[in-house]
Amino acid sequence: MLTHFIERLIDASSVGDIRHHFCEAMSHFGFDNTLYAARFLSLPETVLHEEIEIFSNYPKEFTDALSTRRLLTDSQLSAWTVRNAGSIALQDLVERSPDDPVAVLIRGHRMQAGRVISLKDKVLRSHGAIMLNPFADATSEEAEFRWLRSHHEIGVLSWVMHMRMATILRRRSNNLLTNRQREVLEWSSAGKTVAEIATILGVTPATIEKHLRLARDALDAGNTAQAILKAHLTHQLFPEPRTENDLG
Repeated sequence: MLTHFIERLIDASSVGDIRHHFCEAMSHFGFDNTLYAARFLSLPETVLHEEIEIFSNYPKEFTDALSTRRLLTDSQLSAWTVRNAGSIALQDLVERSPDDPVAVLIRGHRMQAGRVISLKDKVLRSHGAIMLNPFADATSEEAEFRWLRSHHEIGVLSWVMHMRMATILRRRSNNLLTNRQREVLEWSSAGKTVAEIATILGVTPATIEKHLRLARDALDAGNTAQAILKAHLTHQLFPEPRTENDLG
C-alpha cells in the first residue's frame, strides 16, 4: 500500500492531485483531517517575503481562519517546526502555548488530539509542516495509537509529498515571465540602463519601464534588483538551450 501511495504522489501533475492523494493516504492510516503548510523560499526571508502554500481537508471554517487571519505566520506551533525536525504530539504543543492563536483555534474545533510533523531540511530553501487529526473529539490515546501503528509510512509519504510540491510549485514559478520581460531583466542584470536597453531593443524607454514593472509584479518583487535575483534563482534568466530530447 505504501508503494501505491508513493507512485500516485510521484505521478501527480498538480497541487490539487497531490492534495487528493495525500489526504486519501492519511485517511487510510486513520487521520481524516490533514493540513499541510509550507513556504518555499526563492529568496532569503530578509529580502522578500514568500506566501505560505496551504492545503487541507480540515473543516472549511478552520482552514479559512488559518488562511485569512494569517495565524500560522507568527504561531508558536509554526516556530516549533522551523526549529525542530521529527514530530510531536499536537496536544503537547497546544499545552505548551495555550494562548497561541492557533492553539486556541484548535481547541475551539476540538481537534487537539493528533500529530505535527516538521519537514525541516527535507527540501532546500523551504519550511514545511503537516498537522494530522483523526476526527473531532478524538482522544490523545486514539491519535497516538494510530500514529504509532503507521508513523513510518506517514513519514515517508510526507517527505515524498513535500518534495513533489516543491517540484510543481517551482516549475510553475518558472513560467511567470514573458519573453520580453525576461529579456529586459537580462539586459538590466548585465548593467544596462533603461535608455540603453531601449536602444538595443529598438523601443522607447517608457516601453522598457513598462516591461520592468510587469516583471516586478509577476515575481512579486519590490524593485528590479529583487526581480533579477528571484528570476535568477528560479532559473528564468538565460535559460539553457532546448535539446532535441526536450523538443521531442
